[in-house]
Amino acid sequence: MTNWGKIRKFCTVKSTRRTAFGQMLLCLSVVSFLAPAQAQGLFSPVAKVNDQIVTGYEVQQRIKLLEVLNTAGDLREIALEKLIEERLQFKAALDAGLRPTAKEIEAGIEEFASRGNLEPGAFLNGLAAEGVSTESFTAFVQSGIAWRNLVRQRFGPLVEVNEDEIDQELGLSGQRGTLEVLFSEIFLPTNNERNRSITEQLAPQIAALTTTAEFEAAARRFSAGSSRENGGRVEKWLKIRELPAQLRSQVVGLKIGQVSPAVELPNAIGFFQLRAKREARISPQAGGRLDYVTLVLAADRIADIRAKADTCDDLYGVVKDAEKAAISRVTNTINATPSDIALQLARLDPGESHVRNFTNAGDNAAQMIMLCARLPRQSADQQGDDEDATQALRDEIRNELRTRKLTAYADGLLEQLRGDAVIVVK
Repeated sequence: MTNWGKIRKFCTVKSTRRTAFGQMLLCLSVVSFLAPAQAQGLFSPVAKVNDQIVTGYEVQQRIKLLEVLNTAGDLREIALEKLIEERLQFKAALDAGLRPTAKEIEAGIEEFASRGNLEPGAFLNGLAAEGVSTESFTAFVQSGIAWRNLVRQRFGPLVEVNEDEIDQELGLSGQRGTLEVLFSEIFLPTNNERNRSITEQLAPQIAALTTTAEFEAAARRFSAGSSRENGGRVEKWLKIRELPAQLRSQVVGLKIGQVSPAVELPNAIGFFQLRAKREARISPQAGGRLDYVTLVLAADRIADIRAKADTCDDLYGVVKDAEKAAISRVTNTINATPSDIALQLARLDPGESHVRNFTNAGDNAAQMIMLCARLPRQSADQQGDDEDATQALRDEIRNELRTRKLTAYADGLLEQLRGDAVIVVK
């Protein structure tokens, strides 16, 4: 996926976690008011908001950006509506004395560009190539920052998140409980340039799915995972603690039926739709370390070995001498295990295995992953690592809940501003 494609995906893929309030305003607002055009006719007003106007040029610029971001719907209607809202937002911020500084605007542009690993200059050049001027985008950033600052100043002191709210978001009633989830999955391969190009086009469409039937149909058609024949459904309840960290942070905040943002994995991008969740009781020592084996060979040999081996120790008696070097046995913490492998191990019991075919080892190659055992923590340091990971997850949830509350306040303020305004659309 190209860097410019990552920028598009960042704003088109739905986000429910790890989204700072400022970043969310940038993406949800899409564009602020833009510099008036010099061309004859485009300067003509198409709407008036109190004593401010919205020009045809601004609407054209907004439509171009919406097209870049693959936005669905009536783009002119969406563009005009957002421009009207942003007039109200920016004016309210200015009235409160909150005009963004040059450094804040520069940082805002850098933040947006960094989502695709681009330098600000390359990012702005990419926008310009799509017809969106640098002046227009700079004004957008300025407006978004001003509104964010106003909301934080006015409502920040009113927003508190307590531990009970975090437990409720996790689905826990507390002490020594853990959240278990059922989800469906879609994996879009990125292991070569052709697949990356296809995935870049499909990702926004997958992220926009809203029903179980749509998600299952897309899994059967597009997913590179072995669950595709089952509509992407994972039938086993998975403990949230045993999932890789980036997937934990995405899945834990989903509502039933909601699709996660894209999760970057080696050679693939994953999307996950939550089907159910429940609380389970576990030992404090559960999920400390993983003992597992990976084996990459020709697909037919993997199938033969898998049929004959019931445990990890069995593998050494089943494989040929020349194949033993292909066996890799690892003991590691969940957080230190590669995310794609940890995701598969989370659904396995000891002695069970999983085979995947989207590796880079060759067209006829397959990788077998077998769970040998789940081991307790070995040291206080490892326990500390696990506790740190748990606290990090709770901090993510705290930030998400704070963002939701701020957003609710912001929505209420915007409705008040609209109610007090005189808005005329021509």
